[in-house]
Amino acid sequence: MNEFIAVISTFPTIIFAVPVFLACLYWLFVIIGAVDIDLIDSISGLDGLLDGAGEGAAEAVGEAVGEAVAEAAAEAAAEAGVEAAAEAGAEAGSSLLLGLLSALQIGRVPVTFTLSFWVLTSFAMAYTGAWFAPRFGVSPESLLPGLLISVVAFLIGGIVASIAVRPLGDAFETKEASKRVDFIGHQCTIRTGRIDARFGQAECADGGAGLLIDVRCDVQNALKKGDSALIVSFDDAREAYIIEPTAGL
Repeated sequence: MNEFIAVISTFPTIIFAVPVFLACLYWLFVIIGAVDIDLIDSISGLDGLLDGAGEGAAEAVGEAVGEAVAEAAAEAAAEAGVEAAAEAGAEAGSSLLLGLLSALQIGRVPVTFTLSFWVLTSFAMAYTGAWFAPRFGVSPESLLPGLLISVVAFLIGGIVASIAVRPLGDAFETKEASKRVDFIGHQCTIRTGRIDARFGQAECADGGAGLLIDVRCDVQNALKKGDSALIVSFDDAREAYIIEPTAGL
């Protein structure tokens, strides 16, 4: 127990121990109902900001690594007379790296889930690295080894988080409810024995089991149950859709 506390309270594990503590505190508040599970997502523009930051970081890292690889490859290949080929290979490697970094972005689940998985996995990796490092004669508290452990833990945490939360995407997928204007111009099926200016119902396809709506027809008609009609507008005063018989169109 003393060794565990010593490891998590020193560099580099402490970098991830604090976010893990905050994440646990947050989920405790979620359990008791003090905060909303979509707290971070509900902050205006934050989700877009995180996505933009991720894209910018991925692009910057991809370009930087690509340039470094291009320079090294060009220098090494210049002596052999294949400088152009080396630059082409380095450019392809840069594009591949950029694609891999962009693939790590998660947007289908609440940001709180992604961040929680990320910091927890990063903490576990940092703790493992800090615990094993002394066994190989390396001091994790030194700057370079500590930074290396932190970077590796952070990257692995992001990869694991992207894999872990991906199956949860369908559970948090929200579908927008159909709007009144969405049905205008569509066909509907009459579900009542008659339709006039004061009475009538019809069924309209909504991508599911169908939606029963109130309809009115201001013209003389012979519409009956099972007939088709065209929805032409919505009357706010009567709170019903105005339809026209398709036979007369």
